[in-house]
Amino acid sequence: MTDTNDKIRALFLTALMVFSVFAGTVAFTGAAAAANTEAGGSSISPDTVPEQSTNTHTVTLNATDVDTSGDGNQVFAVDLPDALGTSSTQVTNIVVNEGAVTAGSTNVDSTNDIITVTLEDATSMSGSSSSDTVNVTFDITNVVAPETTGSDFTGQAQFAVDANADGDYADSDDSSFANFQQLTVSETTTSSDADRTYLGGDTLSDGAIVYQGQEIIFDTGSDSDGDGRYILYSGNPGSDATTETVLTGSNPAGNISVDTTNLDSSTDYFISNNGRSSADFNFTVIEQSFSVSLGSDTVGNQGTDATTTFEVSSDNRPSENFDVYVSADGISDEDLRDVFDDSYTTSDADVDGDSEDDDDGILVSGVQDGDEATINFTDVEAGSYNLTVDVVDTTAEDEVSVTVEDTSAGAADLPQRTVQVQQGDIASINVSVTGATDSAKLVVGNFDDDGYQANISVTDGDDDGNVEVEFNTYTAGMTGSSTTIVSAVDSDDSATLENKNTGDYQTLGTILDTGQYRMFVGTSSQFSTIVDTPDQVGTLVINERSTDSMQLWTAPTNAEFDSDDSGTTIDADEVASAVESGTVTQDSDIALQDYVVHQVSASGLEGALASYKTSSNSWSDALASAIGAGVVDLTVVQQNPGANRAPKVLNVSSSGTSLTVVPNANADTYYILVKATNDQDWERAVSRDNLTASGNDVDVAADESYQAELTVTGARILGGAEDTDGDGVADDSDLFQSVNATFELSERTLEFDQDAFSVTAATNQSITGTSSVAPGTEITVRLSSDSGVQPAFFKQSTVTVQADGSFTAMFDMTSPDGISAGDTFSVDASGPGGISASADGNVVEATQTTEPPATTTAPPATTTAPPATTTAPPATTTAPPTTMATTEPPATETESPTSTSTPGFGAVLAVIALIGAALLAVRRDN
Repeated sequence: MTDTNDKIRALFLTALMVFSVFAGTVAFTGAAAAANTEAGGSSISPDTVPEQSTNTHTVTLNATDVDTSGDGNQVFAVDLPDALGTSSTQVTNIVVNEGAVTAGSTNVDSTNDIITVTLEDATSMSGSSSSDTVNVTFDITNVVAPETTGSDFTGQAQFAVDANADGDYADSDDSSFANFQQLTVSETTTSSDADRTYLGGDTLSDGAIVYQGQEIIFDTGSDSDGDGRYILYSGNPGSDATTETVLTGSNPAGNISVDTTNLDSSTDYFISNNGRSSADFNFTVIEQSFSVSLGSDTVGNQGTDATTTFEVSSDNRPSENFDVYVSADGISDEDLRDVFDDSYTTSDADVDGDSEDDDDGILVSGVQDGDEATINFTDVEAGSYNLTVDVVDTTAEDEVSVTVEDTSAGAADLPQRTVQVQQGDIASINVSVTGATDSAKLVVGNFDDDGYQANISVTDGDDDGNVEVEFNTYTAGMTGSSTTIVSAVDSDDSATLENKNTGDYQTLGTILDTGQYRMFVGTSSQFSTIVDTPDQVGTLVINERSTDSMQLWTAPTNAEFDSDDSGTTIDADEVASAVESGTVTQDSDIALQDYVVHQVSASGLEGALASYKTSSNSWSDALASAIGAGVVDLTVVQQNPGANRAPKVLNVSSSGTSLTVVPNANADTYYILVKATNDQDWERAVSRDNLTASGNDVDVAADESYQAELTVTGARILGGAEDTDGDGVADDSDLFQSVNATFELSERTLEFDQDAFSVTAATNQSITGTSSVAPGTEITVRLSSDSGVQPAFFKQSTVTVQADGSFTAMFDMTSPDGISAGDTFSVDASGPGGISASADGNVVEATQTTEPPATTTAPPATTTAPPATTTAPPATTTAPPTTMATTEPPATETESPTSTSTPGFGAVLAVIALIGAALLAVRRDN
């Protein structure tokens, strides 16, 4: 036996199988009979075994006219071909299938390879006769098949009956040896199919997992015990282990190999040269799980359309690289290598074993479970193909189908042929890319006609067939590496201005003029070719810009504009959502600490603000930069500064993050949000004539009026006005465009409508009040029972201020059980910015209303009116029948209280109703 240091190496070999062929005899006790052997009913199984294998065979012998009526011995004999070895053969498992006989002794003559079985006549058995038919089955073990040389060995097994058990088979009542079964020993050849070779060469530990098809090598060098003949068994060591084959090798030195191709998967095996009860090496054979698929089973043969993903799954062989053969009828090995070369190492290989490596498939190395590798069918002829993928060192394989279609030549298009934009804004130009390309060229303008031309390269990086290009009409014609003129909206796509800073084509001293500019797209590499022979043409129309209006809105001091909880900069959709929900309302009366929202409607500002916006700053920073560059100016100036005082002004540039700019450029709208608080940089102006901030900080206060004004002042944005001093501001102020609006500041107030509230112990009890703060502001109202009130209670309700400044909080005063008239409580309210109010409260009796009974028919004229002293019936009294006079029930009858009426009011109504009934009766009598 070898120790735990025995090594198993992977080599390219074919497993040796074990086979046995034999000869046997059976003897009977009985009177002599002229027995006849029946070849048709006799057999040996298996009849074909591999060379040099050791096997157990099952023998079935059938003879007729056997005399079983006496008490003599009779012998059945089998003579095996001399080439088979029977030195260790034994006869086991004798079963008499037919005939009046019982099994006796057995013998194996290993010199002559004759096996005999003696049977005794059983005259007491039914069927005993002088011409009985006898059929017997038995096993012969450890029959060794010879080594063949160049071809298979065949030989005949013979069957004879010795009727009188005298040792010869020539008597008249005997049946001499006659052929009844051909036995074949097949030559075992070493396969050169690399698909059946374990190429890894790794050392395996005892109990290793081996994938079916791999060949393992057992090093016998350190194994000093046993008889030198190694046998492969299935199962676990012990008497139940099954012999599979005798293995080639020598002891004490040498290697033996086991080919697992034909071994059963999910089965344990062991190698031993010391019997079936001990193991030199244990291993388990499993089938490698393996499948392949394609991301798309239809591909083109040009450009991005030609690619798809090759997806591999082998979940019981994870984290291990292995090689595969790939073959496809109709695709040459050269083209097949091109398909896989982008992701794997490939090489030619002899896949079909014909010693040629031409067009029978390729070797793809480094495949692994979980692969999603890109493969490319560029230039593969259109057609449908089956790719066979065969794992090199195991039996695993799979097949996948793909259809290759001819891909049209690449083309570009303009889905929107006409694009309109205001001068200074950013035009959105969509370029579609189809066919065998993911790139195109876009030309805006024709220098010969327009004095301007932008040559733009675009790439569809996300393969969606479209690139949205932003073209800034404010920066078009500017120079400088940091100036952005074109860009792609999608970060996966790209748009590059190729002729930036290139002489007259792209360099302008002023803003791009209004008018129409031709657009050209195509896939040629030359812009001049695209202008001459474009795939498509379109028009960019640049219209005049305008500065239109300013409206004022307000919002609560703690308004949450980040409705999508992104935690990022507020966008126009979130402002619109706040308007829709009532968080932002139109108003020019602003409570201190609330938001003032300036809505500016003006076209042509987008490009200028975008030119100052970077990934690291905000739109507020961009506005401050635009103000600093003289493009626009924003002022907030006090309108009622008082006698002999310069007005207060907002220093916009230094207010920093307290000022928020939210662009909605598609709607030519900009929201400027600022709080009416002293967090902003409020200063005194230098004078009434010079509204520049003086640097002297001041606080804003209630009853102050302010005018916010946005002025477009830039020479470039105003159509290229003169700017002689180069500060960016147009020299002629008459060209400036302004919009403004005025707002008033007021104190933050909160008060109740009553100093004391009376409620009843019922639901829907209201507490009302008013506030000067922005509509939508949340107010919290609390009711707390006074000391000594039992049961004690505390109630709270959060409500919002309405557009008219009112708020109403509703309370359920029915709980806790026991709240009753006479209980007192305090009423408090609070809101953001430190506003609060308080009032008293008490619980009063519910007013009771007693309603008259419902009558559907007037009483008869003979009915006498009830006396004036009659008490009104309770509201629950059933109306009396109209055929008789109705007398009101006595005053002692219990009344049903009605919480919404004043005491006594129900009785008055009842009396009036009774008087009316009496008058109606008198009228009928008349």
